[in-house]
Amino acid sequence: MAATRVFLDTIAFESFINRGHPKHLSAIEAFESLARLNAYLYTSTLVIADLHDYLLANLGYNLAREFVKILPLTSIGTLRPTPRDESRAYKTINTPATQNIDYKTALHISMIARSGITHAFSTSPHFPQHRIALIGT
Repeated sequence: MAATRVFLDTIAFESFINRGHPKHLSAIEAFESLARLNAYLYTSTLVIADLHDYLLANLGYNLAREFVKILPLTSIGTLRPTPRDESRAYKTINTPATQNIDYKTALHISMIARSGITHAFSTSPHFPQHRIALIGT
């Protein structure tokens, strides 16, 4: 059986890092469960940028800097949008059935599909509509 592949959205990191976050304990449990499953974890350059902004604004420069420094040393893969992902995202936001989706989420959906990822630690209501199961929320 193939290991579960999980996309970590910004909320996964925010809730895990910030002890004051309302979802902190459930984030710890979710990460422990993912470790037991030996899940392959992925995030994106967009999430890294969002999280750096969040850390800088809420927890300070040193933590924000350390996060960006340490993340590449982990086993978490980083997805980067390709021109094809950008084209697919543009089509997604211009489709009547999905016109309320934001461009960043549409990009994530394209990158997740391209990478064969089946689950996301996210609160996005759009992921399940694209056959991406939500965890940790």
